[in-house]
Amino acid sequence: LFFLWAPLHAAALNLSCSRIVSLAPSVTELVYLLNLQSHLMGVTRYCEYPPAASQKPRVGGFLDPNYEAIIALKPTLVVLLKEQEDIARQLNQYGFKTLLVEHRNISGILESISKLGSQCRQEKRAKAAARQIDGAVRAIADKLQHATPVRTLISVGRSGDPNTIRQVYLSGNDGFYTELLKLAGGENVYTGETVSLPTVSTEGIISLKPDLIVEIVPHLDRQGWTKSQIKRSWESAFSAYGLELPKVLVVSEKVAAIPGPRFPEVLDLFAKALHPEAF
Repeated sequence: LFFLWAPLHAAALNLSCSRIVSLAPSVTELVYLLNLQSHLMGVTRYCEYPPAASQKPRVGGFLDPNYEAIIALKPTLVVLLKEQEDIARQLNQYGFKTLLVEHRNISGILESISKLGSQCRQEKRAKAAARQIDGAVRAIADKLQHATPVRTLISVGRSGDPNTIRQVYLSGNDGFYTELLKLAGGENVYTGETVSLPTVSTEGIISLKPDLIVEIVPHLDRQGWTKSQIKRSWESAFSAYGLELPKVLVVSEKVAAIPGPRFPEVLDLFAKALHPEAF
């Protein structure tokens, strides 16, 4: 997804957006999408995109913000995700204005563009950004009109050992990835809910009979793991049951782990893995 760069007229900007602090990577991407980066005073240590964001002052993490650092920046607006509501309440007690946005689903992401655009009086830019995203999604959907859904299992992480699937975390039908999967011409074989603990046994995973396994491991390099290790762990599990290994896609791109305005990039990646014949 290409960001829309154009001059921002200071007179048109709502003063409440003159000094923005972002407390999530996807929020930082949203700020840049609306070309408000010159008003972005601080970001979390996890905000790495676009690269220029890493040069902004740090204000702690997603769950452990540095309140002293935030206060020192004198923000007129702190933008957070809805799951950071407790942090927003604390900031409100300090007298700071906050804006909560939803990035756990596609409709929420699109709404957040409009929401921040309206807050900062950048409605035209927000509408243009939304149209650009919609166009990217439609271009992919048009290619998949006659595609047969591919039975897919999505792993969103694993604990400890890359050589076994005993501790993998599955994305359920309530998750962001299931939405992307449907748009990409897939069907999530795991119908349970997404939880923060491994809840499905190896046997249970095998019994789901996926035709494609997608494992999202955005920090592969930091963990010292390799894609071949991940693939071998799946191969070992299936061969132990005398079954042929389905196709395995290991996604190490960081964008895949950040539900936000760049989701069309992840959609494109999924679609090409599920239906390469359409591209």
